[in-house]
Amino acid sequence: MTARITDPSNPSKIDFDAPVQGVIRRSIDLAKSKVNHNAGPAIAQWAMYWARHKHSTMPTDYDEIRPIPFARNWLNTKLWGNRHVVITDCSGSSEISAALAGLDISPSGYPWASGAGNSGSFWRSAIRRFTDIAELRPGDYAAYGPNGDEHISIVVAVKPVPMVVSHGQPGGPFIQPLRLDTRPRTFLRVNTRAKAVRFPPKK
Repeated sequence: MTARITDPSNPSKIDFDAPVQGVIRRSIDLAKSKVNHNAGPAIAQWAMYWARHKHSTMPTDYDEIRPIPFARNWLNTKLWGNRHVVITDCSGSSEISAALAGLDISPSGYPWASGAGNSGSFWRSAIRRFTDIAELRPGDYAAYGPNGDEHISIVVAVKPVPMVVSHGQPGGPFIQPLRLDTRPRTFLRVNTRAKAVRFPPKK
């Protein structure tokens, strides 16, 4: 059985994973029933899957390196399964999660194969920027600092508590409450169109 993931700064060891699973499952069912192929829920699900399996199926380390270590055409066949340790940062894991979900256009604004982009490029290429938590939905991003230049995380659930997956330090990505990071933030909605939405394995 996979161990639950809680944020390392959470002294009470509250399980933040369980409350959002029902929300994610409902979002996936909704995405699969739509004809517009909205991959937003799949982005959230890949981020959650990565956080839960970062020590096994998706081994991960942290560093701010470019190019981001992936080529979109071999993500599903070569990147995971203990064959590669993915060394990346917040924007790298945000872009990889979007690529795994099948997005047609990179949310960073750069071509998929370039491996370029950072949190600021997500901010600049977003189709919508807003600050109202009530408008959040899974697959949105939270960008921190002026013009998103400091950090980015993936919104994975809105109720009962807004939750994100954040990969801003060694040991990540972590599932944590949105409120944990108190820096000024802007929420980003990206183009989540996908010809074929892909979801992670069910385990």
